[in-house]
Amino acid sequence: MNGPGEDPRKDGPDQAGSIELGRGCSVQERAIKWSFSRSGGPGGQHVNTTETRVQMRVPVSSIKGLDEQGRKRLASIAGSKLLESGDLLITRDRSRSQRDNRRECIEQLASMVAEAAVRPRSRQKTRPSKGAMDRRRKSRDQHSKRKSDRRWSPED
Repeated sequence: MNGPGEDPRKDGPDQAGSIELGRGCSVQERAIKWSFSRSGGPGGQHVNTTETRVQMRVPVSSIKGLDEQGRKRLASIAGSKLLESGDLLITRDRSRSQRDNRRECIEQLASMVAEAAVRPRSRQKTRPSKGAMDRRRKSRDQHSKRKSDRRWSPED
């Protein structure tokens, strides 16, 4: 945590101005726009007087370490959290503490970026084995015979 006299909004390794998101990705702290508002839910009078809901706005272009394909995957993962302006909007209000909600926003961003940073494996083409093709053919022949046996023929 932070010592006395330090900015309480800074969490962990972002003291140098960069927040590590994992898998070689990071974002400059100054690229993040924070806004705070009053949160609903339990908390009594405390909830009516403190601004604990946190909104974090991060331009996708400011996330370093993601290639173009990774940015596309991130856009897909983000879904409705991605705004038309190209910013990610993450909102948290689970905790009664603004610091905890800020931390959860950063963790959510880190999790989304980590998922987007992983390239999906390409599909390996495979062929059915000879035995599998024989079983399929035999099953098809049995099905065909069953159907043809149901048909009426004049020889009966």
